Amino acid sequence: MQTYNKGDVELLEKIYLKLRPWIKNHPNIGLYIESMEEVCPNCGNENLTWVEDKFYYTQTSKFPLFLCTCGAYGRSRKSIVSKEVKKSLIVGLAK
Repeated sequence: MQTYNKGDVELLEKIYLKLRPWIKNHPNIGLYIESMEEVCPNCGNENLTWVEDKFYYTQTSKFPLFLCTCGAYGRSRKSIVSKEVKKSLIVGLAK
């Protein structure tokens, strides 16, 4: 039984690592890495490719996107919308 379980756990780990970039509520791996560089929140890799023509939008901000070698997309924490522009934006409310 122990031999079977060992193979089962090793296989499950490979599947988890393959699916991890698409798990939306996965913990940010960057919290556990002691690095001053920006790292992929899914795998901790520092080798990020910034995507020039795509952005992540919120109601009042716009963030650059990156693609990691693990296949995950992420966004910068720093908005590229200036504070002056943010002051002039009006946020709508639901009826």
